Amino acid sequence: MRTTNSTHERIAEYIRAHPGMTFQSMASKLGISLQTLSSVAKEFGLSRPVTINLNEDAFSVKGK
Repeated sequence: MRTTNSTHERIAEYIRAHPGMTFQSMASKLGISLQTLSSVAKEFGLSRPVTINLNEDAFSVKGK
């Protein structure tokens, strides 16, 4: 499906309006692919902070 500039603008506005949502969550909610949402975000210079989740079990604390 070919999207229009108007559609991209609406997607970009949705991204701006939901700063706490991940791109994956937004794509799912909007019914579009993550690739489409990511492309629109890039087109409009939008991003999300990168988060790194650490597995606490992977680290041992000396003395415990």
